[in-house]
Amino acid sequence: GASSGQRPLGSAHTIAEVIGHVGFWIEGARRRLAGEKAAALDPAEDWPHPAGKTDEDWNGAVAALEAAHRGLVAAVSALDDERL
Repeated sequence: GASSGQRPLGSAHTIAEVIGHVGFWIEGARRRLAGEKAAALDPAEDWPHPAGKTDEDWNGAVAALEAAHRGLVAAVSALDDERL
């Protein structure tokens, strides 16, 4: 089967890169809800390169994405009606 690091469409991003990108923006949204300024987000991290191509690396990337998602859900859940 295909690995998370394969680039089957030439210059298209790998699934591992997409996971890092989505996690970056989920975390960015959570940080903005916490009052941090947009400048606090490092543009160099927008499309991070995966650290490796092992199953452990993949599992770590998925776990980081899931943690970012849980953080955003918690932040949105804590908003009152006025902030929503």
